[in-house]
Order: sequence, then C-alpha cells, then structure tokens
Amino acid sequence: MFKLLSFTLLVLLSESLFAGVQNSTVKSLQTEFRQNFFGRTAAYALTGRQGDAVMVWFGTVDDDVHLIIQGSKVQIKTNSGNENLDQIYGFGSPLPRQEVKVSVKKKEGRGTATVVQMPTSSNDYTAIVQIIDKGSGAREYELEISWNR
Repeated sequence: MFKLLSFTLLVLLSESLFAGVQNSTVKSLQTEFRQNFFGRTAAYALTGRQGDAVMVWFGTVDDDVHLIIQGSKVQIKTNSGNENLDQIYGFGSPLPRQEVKVSVKKKEGRGTATVVQMPTSSNDYTAIVQIIDKGSGAREYELEISWNR
C-alpha cells in the first residue's frame, strides 16, 4: 500500500510539473515513467510468491475490453464503450512462451473479469482477459492476473 501511495504521489508531482504542456514527447515520457516505475514496484512486491507468476493491471473500463497479454506487454482492445487507453501494469515475470493456466482475480471494479483465451502455440502464447463493466460510465479496475510456471 505504501509503495502504491508513493507511486501515486510521484505521478501527481510529475503531472503538476508539466501541467498545461501539450507536447506529445512529455506525455509519452509521463506514460513511460508510470509504466517503468510501477513495473519495478510490482516486480519487487510480487517476488517471493511460490508456484504462480503474477502481474497486476490498473486501468479504466467503459463497457467491454480485452487485455491482450504476451510476454511482458499488455494491449487494450475496446470491444464496446468509450476507449480508455490509460493503463498501468507490472509483471513479477513475463508470461512465458509455453502453455500455462492463466487466472484472474478482480481486486477493484464493479463488473466482471474473465480469462477468455489461454496461451498456446497456435495463438503465439497470448492470453486474453475480458473485462465487462455494464454500469453507467467508466470505472477504475485493478486486476491480479496469475499463471502457473
């Protein structure tokens, strides 16, 4: 909790330093900072777990999205609703290039989160998690996605 609070304060500080700046390079650096800092924090926080590898994901969902997970990257595909591409994620270790059983635990959010595709050789070891939020407006989500090593 303390690390997440520290991270939030650092992000707010970086955003206040660049308030009103519309430069795409600055925006890109802010996004990279969030992902790199959070990724390191998540990797530190998730080390020492036995049996399962874990990643955490924070983002905003409006209706229906897919999180497409491959290696140490996550892409968002909006199936319906407003597109929200802001996300923060971190891996304890990357999704391996082998068949593993993936599971998802919703830590925050009002809708559902379900694994709809397991990684196999035929899909280039890509897992897909679907988040469905049928409530009015967008909502913040926090997911813990794990797989057996």
